[in-house]
Amino acid sequence: GFCNNQALIDEQGNPTGVLLSEVYNAHLGRWFEAHTMATVWEGKLARLEVAIEITDRVQLQNIISPREEYYGAMLDSIGDGVIVTDIDGKITWMNPKAQELTGWSKQSALGEPFEEVFVIINSNTREPHSRVISEVLETEDGVTLANHTSLISKNGHEYHIADSAAPIKDRRGNILGVIVVFQDVSEDYRKREALRASEERFRTLFEHSINGIALHEMIYDDGGNPIDYRFLAVNKSFENITGLTAYDIIGRTVSEFLPKIEKYWIERYAKVAQEGTQVEFEQYNQDLKKHFIVRAYSPGIGLFVTVFHDVTKQKILERELNELAFRDPLTGLYNRRYLERELNRLGEIPDQHPLSILIGDVNGLKIINDSMGHAEGDFVLKAVANAIEKVSRPEDVGARWGGDEFVLLLPKTNSKEGQEIAKKLEEISASAAKNSISPSISVGVATKHSVDDSSTDVLRNAENRMYKEKMTNAKSSRNTLVASLQRTLAEKSYETEAHARHLEELALAVGREVGLRESELSQLSLVAILHDIGKVAIPEQILEKPGPLTNKEWKVMREHAAIGYRILVSSPDLIEVAEGVLSHHERWDGRGYPRGLKGEEIPILARIISIVDAYDAMTTDRPYRRKMIPQDAIREIEMCAGTQFDPHLARLFVDMMNQKIVEV
Repeated sequence: GFCNNQALIDEQGNPTGVLLSEVYNAHLGRWFEAHTMATVWEGKLARLEVAIEITDRVQLQNIISPREEYYGAMLDSIGDGVIVTDIDGKITWMNPKAQELTGWSKQSALGEPFEEVFVIINSNTREPHSRVISEVLETEDGVTLANHTSLISKNGHEYHIADSAAPIKDRRGNILGVIVVFQDVSEDYRKREALRASEERFRTLFEHSINGIALHEMIYDDGGNPIDYRFLAVNKSFENITGLTAYDIIGRTVSEFLPKIEKYWIERYAKVAQEGTQVEFEQYNQDLKKHFIVRAYSPGIGLFVTVFHDVTKQKILERELNELAFRDPLTGLYNRRYLERELNRLGEIPDQHPLSILIGDVNGLKIINDSMGHAEGDFVLKAVANAIEKVSRPEDVGARWGGDEFVLLLPKTNSKEGQEIAKKLEEISASAAKNSISPSISVGVATKHSVDDSSTDVLRNAENRMYKEKMTNAKSSRNTLVASLQRTLAEKSYETEAHARHLEELALAVGREVGLRESELSQLSLVAILHDIGKVAIPEQILEKPGPLTNKEWKVMREHAAIGYRILVSSPDLIEVAEGVLSHHERWDGRGYPRGLKGEEIPILARIISIVDAYDAMTTDRPYRRKMIPQDAIREIEMCAGTQFDPHLARLFVDMMNQKIVEV
């Protein structure tokens, strides 16, 4: 009858198609899948049947679908993919979600090997994984795939999945097949990978940050009060900045290795850990002797993170810049800018009164600078500044007010106490002698009794009193300074005090012969004594040179007249003397120096000194020649009359000296 079966032969009687059927053999108790087809055998139509045992599949189908349509419907509707295989790994059932994710329809997948439909790889290494079913059958237990698993669908789409597989057993424990349940976790995987990458970036940032970073947990007593905190993690920069290693401090409390930490810092960090507030502040660590800028925040209750960097170098630089801004670079005292700020501040505080203000002015600083150079003048300023520091108390403020003026603010000091400090300052200053120069300072003191008194007025009163003292002692101060300069000159050259006195005697003798008034004779006396005072600024190697000077050395030597003038002209009562000192190397014929004056353009005091100085020089031993006898020196003066010397004064001097020689 199969010859009429259109499923096996066509209308022309040719073999076509295959008939599939499931057959149960009651004798064997087994199910078979029958494949029936028509074929031509030795010229005749024949029937060919192939039977494949499918007992396991039928039993599995009976378990999952025919027996329990409710559970089948449920598996069809869940969001996870479900695939069932027989014991040979052939697919016997799959739900719609599994079809969607694999790209295989149920009809095309049935009977196909599981590995051909469910193609999975390692997401990171891209290596295939094909032993899901075999692992279940070998272990007879469930398996779970690794986290990084991707399913490659039939159309090439890739899903990140999470899955598990387990054996299907009958009531007797016999394994009938395997059930695989999986779900698309691509979105979760992306989020997880993003989080992992973020954590990795944070870890990299944490480890390689130039800032020190530390994670801590607070420690509380039984009453909930913060008493300490413990280190949980630190980065490399933390170790480099603090010198503390992670090995030494992780798990330890801050008080264990920083015992001097103030309670304030523990309480401050506890507030961050408890309230989640973020703070930023500057901190100086006594134990590490370093300044830090610290930022603190809380990543969770009871925890806080500190991010900090070392600003010690910046603080030192800032301090140095402040020193430059508020310190006088020469003396090290505060400058005028700082003093004015402190005067305004102290002047507004009642407890700082009475507030005495001391102003001091260095006597003769210009003369010292002009005669001996600014190095000597700087010495004097430093000596006075040192004296101010010695008399100053911790609360006092000493400053260099101007070029040669100093101010000392004396809080909680009455007028009498201020005067005592002023006297002590003058004494200490005068005791600091160098190169025959004793620093001298004129001081004035005024007192501000209350905040209502004007600081400006008190400062002005102190300044007026200082100038009054300066005027009162001007002559004494000048004489002292001039004497110091003379001693200095004597120490560095052949210009002895005896030489100056001898020159003075000769000059006065000529002056009396000429008929000078007493005031003029007094001035002549000073010119004689001070005519070479400018030589204090001339190098000793020139003054003491044993041979003739070079043109360059003569140029330097000739500057002494102008230097002497600058030294003396600063004193109003020495103007005429200064003119005599400036002009004592001028010549009657106009070929002298420094101004080339001629004839009576030259002050008479200078004309007299020119003659007697030349005579004294010729009759005195010098490093470069022996002295002349008086008669030869007189003849030289006589020969130079009318060219180098005033002819009238030269004749008068020659007659006077010849008379002396005759008397002797």
